Amino acid sequence: ARWTDERLTREEFRSIKEDTAKLPYGQMPVLHYNGQIIAQSLTVARYVGTVMPRSIDPLYHGFNLKTMHVIENVTV
Repeated sequence: ARWTDERLTREEFRSIKEDTAKLPYGQMPVLHYNGQIIAQSLTVARYVGTVMPRSIDPLYHGFNLKTMHVIENVTV
């Protein structure tokens, strides 16, 4: 899967920490995927497991973006 690892400096993080449109819980990591933001590392890991290429067996079957947002909210 293609991805970009974007790391913030301390100053960059402080400038967006309160912006819930960029950091829903004021924390990192977040995953930007198809115009959506997925927060919480466990939720990100689960979602990445669902969108792996067909050549690799997905770790989770039957999950979608809406399911991941539900999981994100209960794992906060």
